[in-house]
Amino acid sequence: MDILHVASDFPYPPHHGGRVDIWGRVRALADLGHRIHLVATVRNRPSPDELSVVQGRVAQLDLIERRSNLAGLLSSLPLQVSTRRGLRSVPLWPHYDLALLEQEFTGSILENPQLHTSRVILRVHNDEPEFLTDLRKASPSAWKQAYYALEARRFQSWSPSVFSKADELWFISSDHHRKWAQAHPGEAGRATWLPPPIARTMLPPRPVPGANVLFVGNLVAPTNIQGLEWYLSEVQPALRQIPGYRFTIAGSLLGNSLPSSLRRAQERGDCTLLLNARDLTAVYRDSSVFVNPMQRGASLKLKTVNAAEQGLPIVTTSVGNEGTGFQHDVHLLVADQPAGFASCVRRLLTVPQDRISLTNSSQNFLRARYDQGQQLCQLLAPGALGAS
Repeated sequence: MDILHVASDFPYPPHHGGRVDIWGRVRALADLGHRIHLVATVRNRPSPDELSVVQGRVAQLDLIERRSNLAGLLSSLPLQVSTRRGLRSVPLWPHYDLALLEQEFTGSILENPQLHTSRVILRVHNDEPEFLTDLRKASPSAWKQAYYALEARRFQSWSPSVFSKADELWFISSDHHRKWAQAHPGEAGRATWLPPPIARTMLPPRPVPGANVLFVGNLVAPTNIQGLEWYLSEVQPALRQIPGYRFTIAGSLLGNSLPSSLRRAQERGDCTLLLNARDLTAVYRDSSVFVNPMQRGASLKLKTVNAAEQGLPIVTTSVGNEGTGFQHDVHLLVADQPAGFASCVRRLLTVPQDRISLTNSSQNFLRARYDQGQQLCQLLAPGALGAS
């Protein structure tokens, strides 16, 4: 097939959730033998080495600079859409078998007069209005709260318009897919759950000695910070008496300053911070339990999936488990109250066989349901969803 793949971000290096998902799909489509025209919207130009890696997987690569201006701020369109208005005029091939859009951010490509395609597929990463509303509620900044509120209102109109133009919807989150299908029973047939790609190899579970608890995630998103603050203040006091207990927070600041709450926690000795590390192999290997204490945030939490790939048992809130397909006490442990969360962490730190069994179960589920190449092969086969 000739595929137009429109990416909301440059997919390499895959150092955060959105890029991991997009890059895994690029690789899987290329491995299946499809010819890809990748159009990626970027804020900064990638390095020559990064460009070379991606060009080795696609037939053609075009970069569209994301541009902000006053008109975009005053527009009725979401800012994430108006900054990508260059998609309306990017030169395209005469015809594509399908156009794959990553997020509603890239919906402007459908207004490009050169676009001729047999199928339009939208990859749904988030329930954007809900996601932005959660960011607003978790943010301590008044101006960011105003921005998130405005973007949420804009996406309430924009997202349905892009959904209506797509022949198929590939949801990253199992929960978002289920909710959307229930709300649109007459259209459920064009929607499916396509999990994100997993690593080619997964680390086996191992009985790591000690009581090392780990969180990995960017330290910019207010939903991550809110969850960490909840864990540090409400959960961790009940765990300090465990011999050798240690909590490590590993994450990127993406050029921003360290949040004050985490700086204070580090100074008190409540946690160890590992900032902007390029390779987390050692910290995963030396940890006993992974925690995802998020209180807000829509769509799938890739950090939970990544922890299972890395061979760690997981304790998470319901929010942190959203969209993964994992089940409580089968693949991981879920608790939403501080006492229950602490009890689950204590159980996994003190009962090694539970760590092994839960991790084996979660990894078996990933192998069965998250194989991107197998899933795409089925979705793109004649007769699948909107395929002809």
